[in-house]
Amino acid sequence: MILFNNHHNSNNSGAVIEIETPIDENGNYPIEDGEPWGPESFIMIYNNIHTQMQGGAFRQPNGNTLITDCDDAYIFEVNSSGSVQWSYTYPGNDVMIARAQKYGLDYFDHNNEMTVIIEYAADWNIIGLPLFVDNSNYMILFPESVEGTLYSFSGGYVQESELIAGTGYWLRLLQSGTTLITGEPTYGLTVFLNTNWNLISGPSFPISAADIYDPQNLIIPGTIYEFEGGYVNVDELIPGNGYWLRSSGEGEISFDNFSVFLSFLLYFFKYFCLCKGGSK
Repeated sequence: MILFNNHHNSNNSGAVIEIETPIDENGNYPIEDGEPWGPESFIMIYNNIHTQMQGGAFRQPNGNTLITDCDDAYIFEVNSSGSVQWSYTYPGNDVMIARAQKYGLDYFDHNNEMTVIIEYAADWNIIGLPLFVDNSNYMILFPESVEGTLYSFSGGYVQESELIAGTGYWLRLLQSGTTLITGEPTYGLTVFLNTNWNLISGPSFPISAADIYDPQNLIIPGTIYEFEGGYVNVDELIPGNGYWLRSSGEGEISFDNFSVFLSFLLYFFKYFCLCKGGSK
């Protein structure tokens, strides 16, 4: 564990330390009766630093540690001996950087791929494909699937073997769990609707039902439902989930680029944004 301790020795002395948690031969982290968790000591990484709040420390693939001094907007990297390898201070006064991450030069050379975690329950689920993938066979994407239980709906149930982004499916799972799907985001995804009930799924990021692009006003208000052992009316579509939606006619809806982009920004700022001088 890598820790940034704001007040290591005093209110004006911070430190970045490493704690190696002792594990036994079975990979467990043991504790003795009446004793605190181990270890008894820590490894000092760097201690010539002070910040009142939100310092950051992250181990890098090369073994170095990337450290952020929030108060001074100072970012630097040290090796295992504590020697500074490079540093950067953001110019200007009254600027804070809570924490920073480092990315390799080839970070954007992966075809914009992302990974979505999908949670599912034991037995029947309504699921969807949140990304464009190379292999969309349901037994590959959901290894816990019961064979022969993937169904789409088009006026009646149709047995399927592969998932298409934008379509919702019934699928039976042996037990509850999660699956990770990696692929390219579904920007500008368009879904065709039949009159009456449809099984659909949403884009790669959470999106409000109010942000679905519906130029023909096909969606009957209040008729989007998810299934959690019973039907629940929803006003937000979550990646990987499938939904019942009732339409007043035939036509298309889309999760247009602008709406999906706004949803992405909200998702990004909610979970990943480094807030200036504030909390994460």
